[in-house]
Amino acid sequence: MRSLIIVTAALALTACQAKDDTKTESAEAPVTAGAPATTAALTTMPTAALSGADAVAAQKLRHDKFEAMGDAMKALSREAKAATPDMPTVQKNAAVLASSSAVLPSWFAPGTGPDAGKTEAKAEIWKTPDDFAAKAKEFHAVAQSLNDAATAGDATAFKAAMGPTGKACKSCHDSYRAED
Repeated sequence: MRSLIIVTAALALTACQAKDDTKTESAEAPVTAGAPATTAALTTMPTAALSGADAVAAQKLRHDKFEAMGDAMKALSREAKAATPDMPTVQKNAAVLASSSAVLPSWFAPGTGPDAGKTEAKAEIWKTPDDFAAKAKEFHAVAQSLNDAATAGDATAFKAAMGPTGKACKSCHDSYRAED
């Protein structure tokens, strides 16, 4: 139970960092901006194993976070295709990716893989944690670059940063995400 509390607290902290009640195209997705990026968060996964209801609850929280990231990426993709992107929408959603990517490995506690219940996370995440952490670190780097361009209000740089961001997502999905 203590492990679940730690996982829940970490995810809740990320979600509560900077809630914005402003409505944009992705208003239905929780906003997670401002989480500090630490080397430990980027390179380590939790070591305390979860089981039973704790593992299932952690899977649900992880799923919800990825849904929010997916919603943010969809909104960013729409804006990248626009002749003139709506920069407040871009800024809000780029912040979601940057802050979530900073803590992403922490969402994968041992015991929260496919054996614990329904998840798209492949068992390879826990079998090759160094590679998974490297992919997460790369994703964070490109998500941060995307966020920097968005924060600066630079539509051209934002559009240019979308390609590497999408590639980093795909790289991890190809290796570590089981499709429904």
